[in-house]
Amino acid sequence: MTDVAPIATICEPITEYCSKRSPQKHRLCGPSVQSSMIHRRLEFSTSVAGGGDIYELVRLRYSHRNITGIDIRSECVAEAKQLWPQVQFIQGDASQMEFEDDHFDLVFESTMFVQLTDDVLSAGIAAEMVRVCKPSGYLLLRDWRTPKPCDANYKALTKKRLRKLFAVGRDTRVVGIHKGALVPPVGRFLSARLPSVYFLVVALLPMLVGQVSYLLQKSKPNTQT
Repeated sequence: MTDVAPIATICEPITEYCSKRSPQKHRLCGPSVQSSMIHRRLEFSTSVAGGGDIYELVRLRYSHRNITGIDIRSECVAEAKQLWPQVQFIQGDASQMEFEDDHFDLVFESTMFVQLTDDVLSAGIAAEMVRVCKPSGYLLLRDWRTPKPCDANYKALTKKRLRKLFAVGRDTRVVGIHKGALVPPVGRFLSARLPSVYFLVVALLPMLVGQVSYLLQKSKPNTQT
């Protein structure tokens, strides 16, 4: 059990935005990071999660040809292309993306920022995610709000860090925050021993929820939200 709120639920606020354009015409981009990553190794979530995020988007009728993934490692791009040959995967640095401004309707990442402890790199990637997102478009961040104890290689994506990285209130606004997986020790125990009470624990003990999904909307030019 890893996702309490699926993309279909998290993205409900996008429904009105999407109604103005066919889902097949939306451009989507999603950088992410592999669990065993080392510094600056970025990976699209599909190549590490068996295509879960792309499957969700395709199930929502988004066109394969309008989904783009970016990875700095050629081997991961090759792996992703084998899994989803109709999707465009690009080898590149997510902190210096070559896409034009205001290009994508939805930009998302999965468990990336928790593994980026370099503040400069984190800020660069966040700025690029905002730059390539269209005004009134959305940014979906599936990440961990809790750190990994005694491990300096992890840095939680807290609300405070989120506001700083994505200039919330100036460049973006928070549309919603959705509960995800429980902190790993608790989540693994319940999944193995008491799966029937997993979601009950999520509902009753929110302090044990480690993963969250932040849905942001990019501000329109010359507007404050």
